[in-house]
Amino acid sequence: MFFLRAAVGYYADGLNHSGLLYQLSLNHTAGRYTTEELTVGRNLSSFDQEDITYEYYRLDQILGPTLSTTLFLTHASYQDLVNDGGSNFTDELGGLQVNWTVGPRTTLTLAGIYERQGEFGGIRRDTTTGRVTLDHVLTDTLTIQLLYEDNHVVSNVKRDSYDENIFYIRLIKLFD
Repeated sequence: MFFLRAAVGYYADGLNHSGLLYQLSLNHTAGRYTTEELTVGRNLSSFDQEDITYEYYRLDQILGPTLSTTLFLTHASYQDLVNDGGSNFTDELGGLQVNWTVGPRTTLTLAGIYERQGEFGGIRRDTTTGRVTLDHVLTDTLTIQLLYEDNHVVSNVKRDSYDENIFYIRLIKLFD
């Protein structure tokens, strides 16, 4: 089954910036266990400071009753509308996420993500991320989340390269 969604618009900001805005999404259900999405578009950032053109692909696969995966790839180009293009950049991202339902109230997620950013002036930053997330539902309205993330950032600007380890604990409360 296919589902196609399209939207078109136009913008003009009073600073000699104008253009066509669009989004075209194709969702495909290839069977009971496989879905995929392909999206291309152009829009403005939250405060209308960047013109963003993007392509996105996602593949979801159910491997078994308690195991699923998501593969994603994206490319985006950001054009600065405020500083005469002084901070234009591109962003490429790809990753794989594996979700395992350990029990009726517990989910373990493993993810590997690679990101490459290219900025105005030839600056480049490559980020490799490994992430482990454990979600446990304590009650119908309270969930605890434990997260560990390892980031390795390499840049052609030496002061921008670093490694970091993040531990994160979050309580999520739902209100009716």
